[in-house]
Amino acid sequence: SSITEEFNTKNNNLAATLEKISKKMSAAFTNSTITSGLTGLVNKFGEWVGAIDASEVALKRLTEQSGNLSKMEEAIPPLLAQYEELKNKTQLSAEEQEALRGIIQRITEIMPEAANAFDEYGRAIDISTGAAKEHLRLQRLMLAEDNKNEIENGVGILGDILKSINHMYKTMDSIRSDIDSVSGSLSEQKKT
Repeated sequence: SSITEEFNTKNNNLAATLEKISKKMSAAFTNSTITSGLTGLVNKFGEWVGAIDASEVALKRLTEQSGNLSKMEEAIPPLLAQYEELKNKTQLSAEEQEALRGIIQRITEIMPEAANAFDEYGRAIDISTGAAKEHLRLQRLMLAEDNKNEIENGVGILGDILKSINHMYKTMDSIRSDIDSVSGSLSEQKKT
């Protein structure tokens, strides 16, 4: 009986520990920052071992970044307009207060950087429209800079390809010249 109790205690502790580990790991991998970091590491490793082409990764990243910015630019300006309209009122009805809370929540879900005041539960209760607009501006600039860098990188790669092609043409011309020279020599030898 005591052996069975000891087994159950250890088994329950093991099961409980495994369950805790499972929950922590699950939470870690649903955290967007961690997932994003791991994705970056895996992509870099994939590039290093040659399983992933760097240009594919760059194109995918730029496409995602562009899509995210488009979603932000589509959602944020109308929400900011609604926020400013409600915030400028001197007195809000209960319905308008609830709408304002919802707008603040949606804005901070998309752009946490916009939050500038929190309640005792950590929920955003106010935002900075200036910070939100500045964040959008910076995102546009970052995307433009990333696009510029990728274009420059692509131009550099194309330049290297053109140099390789020119080198191949020169090598082919040299080989043709050598073949012509050898052919000429053989023709002269046959005549004599």
